[in-house]
Amino acid sequence: SLTVADIAAVARANASDPAGHKIVVLAESWDKPGVLKHIWVACDNSATSAGFLEQGGTIRIYTDNSTVPAVSMSLGDFFCLANRSDVFSTPRVGRADRGSGGSAYRYLHMPFQKYLRVEVESTIATDTLFYGTADYSTLNSFSDLGSQQLAYSIKGRRVTNQAAQTPMTICDFNGAGQIESLVVSFSGEDAGDLGVL
Repeated sequence: SLTVADIAAVARANASDPAGHKIVVLAESWDKPGVLKHIWVACDNSATSAGFLEQGGTIRIYTDNSTVPAVSMSLGDFFCLANRSDVFSTPRVGRADRGSGGSAYRYLHMPFQKYLRVEVESTIATDTLFYGTADYSTLNSFSDLGSQQLAYSIKGRRVTNQAAQTPMTICDFNGAGQIESLVVSFSGEDAGDLGVL
């Protein structure tokens, strides 16, 4: 099992970094099959719903030959954080601290045949101090995984204005597979809705 050491980095805003947003690479592996198992992040600059650990940071996970990431979503959505959610803990995902920044973790089983890259990018206008780890194991042969869960992806969707009393599609997939988990979070239109939701 390999663990990328804690990375203390500044995820720079476009205005302060002439080369553009700084991408922090949490893990990268070549030429060996393996399984990504765990990601943990901590940062400052998350005091609002647009903060880095909420909707202001993006995580992307690339595997094998694909130029399209298997995961591309905000950090908040990846770690299943409802807007400014409080601390919560489950066996797979949770928010360990909130404060002005916060930390979050996610356990997963994401196989790759020959390449893995986990990266985090800032999309906000201020610099953010960021720490993170990504744990993965390498294998002698991809066939050691057997025949279950040989591919993995995470999809996220945000709807800001859903019309009242209309159906909402949560997920829509073609092909064989299984849904590992489903997270749905709602925000009421006004304070009067909070008792219902």
